[in-house]
Order: sequence, then C-alpha cells, then structure tokens
Amino acid sequence: MRKATCVLAALVLAGACVLAADTALGRVGRTADDAVESASRWTVRYTAQGRLRVVPTAGGGALLFTTEGRRPGWSMLRWDGSSWKSAELPTQFDKVSRLEVGGSPSGETIWAVGPAWADGGSPIVLHWDRTQWKQESLNVVRTGLTAVRTDPASGLWIAANPSSGAPYVLNLRDGSWTRSTLPGAGPADRIIDIAPAPGTTRLWARTEHQRGDKITSLVYELR
Repeated sequence: MRKATCVLAALVLAGACVLAADTALGRVGRTADDAVESASRWTVRYTAQGRLRVVPTAGGGALLFTTEGRRPGWSMLRWDGSSWKSAELPTQFDKVSRLEVGGSPSGETIWAVGPAWADGGSPIVLHWDRTQWKQESLNVVRTGLTAVRTDPASGLWIAANPSSGAPYVLNLRDGSWTRSTLPGAGPADRIIDIAPAPGTTRLWARTEHQRGDKITSLVYELR
C-alpha cells in the first residue's frame, strides 16, 4: 500500500512539474505571434541629422561615425558607458564624402575605405588598431570602394569598382594583398556587398548591373 502511494505521489509530482514547465513556456509565447512584450530596455543614446555608422567595441562600448556638422568629412565619437566623447580622426577622413566602416566581431580593429565612386578621388584604406589610425598602401586610382568586411580566418576583404574594367575584390591576409576579378563582368557591373563565410577563406559577393530602368543582381561565391 505504501509503495502504491509513493508511486502515485511521484506521478502527481511529475505531472505538476510538466504543467509548471508548460505554463512557463506559455507565459513567454510559444510562437512569435503570441510573444509577450518584455519590459522595455531601449534607451536613445544619440540623435543626429547626418549619416551615421555605429561600430561595436570590446567591453560593450561603441564608436559612432557621423557627418553631422561637417560636409564633407566625418566625426568620431566614443561611448564611455555614460556619454559620447569626441575622438580625433586623421585628415584623410575629410577627403571623401562617404566611407564604408567595418569592424571585427570583437570591435578590436576597424577598417574604413572610400570613396564609394570611382570619380571621388584616389581611394584610401584606413586601419584602426585600438590605438591609432594608419593608412594602408593601396596603389589604385579611379576606383570606388563600396564595402569592407573582416573575418579572423580570411582576413580583410574590400569590394572595388574601377571606372573602367571589371569589378574585383581585394583580400589582405598575412600581410599580402591578392586580387580576384569577377569573370565576365564589366564597368556597368558594381559589387554592392560582400560577406565572408565565417571561419573559411570563401567569400560571397552581390553585384548589380543597370541597363535603363532594369537592374539585374547576381550572387557570386569565391572559393
């Protein structure tokens, strides 16, 4: 009799645990459609009229690049956990009106490239190593740089669109540059975005080709 009572009690307890777990799941929403709104944790940190680029940094901080108040040119602000502090930028930032800013996942290094269009002047590549900005030697002219991405395994990737000839990507790995030109592409094709395959040396690239009002997009994989 005592054994049967213990078994019954165990079953009741197990059922109660399942019910409790089921109830807990129900409170947070089983699907996105019935998800419960969580307590708001949003805080407005900055408001601007110009363009913005936000790059996360190690330790939960951020760097903010903005064109507000300076045209052409960028300003950089650093979030110290309570307020934004102005940070000095090299004069090269004032020579172009647009920059593509990319950072490593940890935020410990930042690469900035520009301008985006071939007629915007000689392109530049700037590197921030957490202590100072340095300009990398690129030795290309009349070429727009439209995207920059990094990956620990494959290094630095830059999308380049020259005024004549086919677009290509530049890869900086282990101190050496390599260049990969898109096959069958021409000046009318532009590399719009690139995405390294995490942890590999492969790269995905998206291009656009405009003819009249029609825009054709292609997706390439570089292996």
